[in-house]
Amino acid sequence: PTAVVVTHAHPASEADRVPVLVVEVSDQPISDYPGEEAGRFAAAGVRDYWVLEVSARRLHIHRDPRPDADSPHGARYAQVRAHSAYA
Repeated sequence: PTAVVVTHAHPASEADRVPVLVVEVSDQPISDYPGEEAGRFAAAGVRDYWVLEVSARRLHIHRDPRPDADSPHGARYAQVRAHSAYA
């Protein structure tokens, strides 16, 4: 998938260097893929991770990273929603 990464224009601290938003665009159906990738981004502290599933006209939004000892990467997103053009 193609990705766009949004960061602070002028990071004032090391924490500001973490992307604010990562958007991936996929022209193929997605299944478990965002869960694995989302865990990595949550562990890195990325505030929002979006996956645009073009073929299904669906936007998956992962928001609010939280530590989670049971997750493979040690973190997960507290909010996960899918928005569809057909909803």
